[in-house]
Amino acid sequence: MDDPRLILGLALSSAHVDAAIIDSAGKILVRAQLRLPDYDTMAGLLPLWIEYATALGKPLAAKYAPLAVGVAAEGHYHPQTGVLRGGLSSDPALKNYPLKEKLSAALHLPVFIENAFKAVTLAELHYGAGKGCQHVIAVNMDADISGAIILNGRLYHGSNGLAGQAGQLITFDSGVWLEEVSSGEALVFEAESSGLIEEGATEEAVFERARAGSRTARKLVRDAGEQVGRALAGLTHLLDPERLLIGGVVGLQPETLKAVNQGLKECLLPAHKHLRAEPMQLGVDARLLGAAVQVFANHSA
Repeated sequence: MDDPRLILGLALSSAHVDAAIIDSAGKILVRAQLRLPDYDTMAGLLPLWIEYATALGKPLAAKYAPLAVGVAAEGHYHPQTGVLRGGLSSDPALKNYPLKEKLSAALHLPVFIENAFKAVTLAELHYGAGKGCQHVIAVNMDADISGAIILNGRLYHGSNGLAGQAGQLITFDSGVWLEEVSSGEALVFEAESSGLIEEGATEEAVFERARAGSRTARKLVRDAGEQVGRALAGLTHLLDPERLLIGGVVGLQPETLKAVNQGLKECLLPAHKHLRAEPMQLGVDARLLGAAVQVFANHSA
């Protein structure tokens, strides 16, 4: 099957590798997944990505003859060279790791690589909550916090591919990184420290306690969301977006979204009061769809 409108999409995470054949309308025609084995260090993850992406991608490429490969991967990558710039580990051995080049050699196809959440934001821009917009700010509230910026309909990467690190914004009141007070890890840490949840519990346990009436849990969730809302207000005043998007396990909880919008409401200037943070829509497909979108946007046939 030789269709130049098809893309091989790869989503690379710390737990598994996903592969799919995707058409230009954003339809996933076929997909496959392999869970990764245990690895000791982040440096050990990258060879596993290549091995498992090759195992999944080669048969799909042989059958469907895609135009190119789009990759959505954890970490930050230089927009031209595709080398790893940061975000996975402080291990100096990982700096400038040529993941794009290695995947291209393994799959014998051109490769376009993007940070996972930036790819998700691209997918939302084309098929989801950001459709029709040219200027978008997105924040992912998950175990950690990340972000993405769309300006004039295109992802903004900065000078080295490192733009969008929303977790390292400084909070207004405490002067610490936003990630230290509003991420899933921060919620779990505070809840464990106060005896609210048992050690080893997840973010969902905090929300379960909040819904069961725990004032402590409700305050933790409210404070986390409001801090993100205040940070978004500052970014809004700087960049003047049309839309604000929230994603992630923590961010998509109704209680969090309500708190984010309360923080926004408190801090936005009158000209921006119409804006609300809106939930991302595409769910588990977003990384693969975003991986394909970047190819269609950038590839010259």
